[in-house]
Amino acid sequence: MTNQDVGISSLPSGASVTVDKKPMGKTPLVADLNRKDNHMVKVEMNGYQPYETTLTRKASGRIFGNILFGGLIGLVVDLATGGMNKLTHEQISATLAPEPTPPPSSPSSTPIQ
Repeated sequence: MTNQDVGISSLPSGASVTVDKKPMGKTPLVADLNRKDNHMVKVEMNGYQPYETTLTRKASGRIFGNILFGGLIGLVVDLATGGMNKLTHEQISATLAPEPTPPPSSPSSTPIQ
């Protein structure tokens, strides 16, 4: 298996999710991502600051099993397909912070006549 399911949720829910600049839908959702690549995840909602994180790949314990039981062929296949990798997160929970509100403008200093 060269893909991995990654659950993405947000508070508040209903935020737009993009992975590698491709729209994936609204939270909560499960994204089916290739383990061979790193992925940039962005969660956005109007009125809130965007949340961004990068999912990176790392070698899973399967590489040792392939060396012991699959031999060179199993190792080469997993290296080529990303099957030996695992993404760093299986679940992303994005808490979106409200956009800062600008300070109230000071009243103009027009002289009273």
